Amino acid sequence: MEKYLNKLRYVFWEIVHFSIANKLTVIIVFVVLALDQVSKAIMRSVLTLYVPVEVIGDFFRLTLVYNRGISFGIFNSSGVTFIHYLLPFLVVLIIIFLFYIYLSLARDVHEKVIPWVKVSFGMIWGGALGNLVDRIIFGYVTDFIDVGIGNVWRFFTFNIADASITVGTVILILATLYSDFLKSRVDQK
Repeated sequence: MEKYLNKLRYVFWEIVHFSIANKLTVIIVFVVLALDQVSKAIMRSVLTLYVPVEVIGDFFRLTLVYNRGISFGIFNSSGVTFIHYLLPFLVVLIIIFLFYIYLSLARDVHEKVIPWVKVSFGMIWGGALGNLVDRIIFGYVTDFIDVGIGNVWRFFTFNIADASITVGTVILILATLYSDFLKSRVDQK
């Protein structure tokens, strides 16, 4: 039991230390979370479920969709299944796992890319929390951004949180690659 409490104290201290030392990441988390939740609330109040509203012709539309599944509508069904109860817990575990990766990565990347790592994780965590809030409150995630070419090709409907997670992941990958490039240049000298 003592070992478990020590680990819990360590995690708590890391979260407090992280919040103080990584203000940029924490600010981005809250900005993304706020933008996501406000945009979803507005869309739920002004749009009708499954009725598209054209913004830029048929290419960019707003279409209200409730996603009970995971990314891209996988496991999305109207009936309540075991996966719907499991998803919020999985999201929390993923957020904790990402925190561990962040702590490891922040020590290993080149100092020039540390701000980009902070931005990317802020975007990823903010998006994950935005969708988690939806799942806890409503039992589904509100999606409304609908992009495509007529009925020929349509991307999966998504939201600000999904976009933030995707952009944050791309920034993280590019920052890590650039860090490796900078480290290899130092090693060559």
